[in-house]
Amino acid sequence: MLQECKVCGCQALWKAGVVKGKQRYGCKNFAKNQAETDSRVKYSDEERKHALVLYLEG
Repeated sequence: MLQECKVCGCQALWKAGVVKGKQRYGCKNFAKNQAETDSRVKYSDEERKHALVLYLEG
């Protein structure tokens, strides 16, 4: 079970249904839904900065 909001850190969460077998929660303060586990690919800050530099240099 998700204990606190991933964005604002508050503990005022409510269950917002199940999507693709994963429990979703809604934050009462932030008014946004979030899944218990997030399986999307994450990039490190170093990789993001490198991609930004490459984009800006053309």
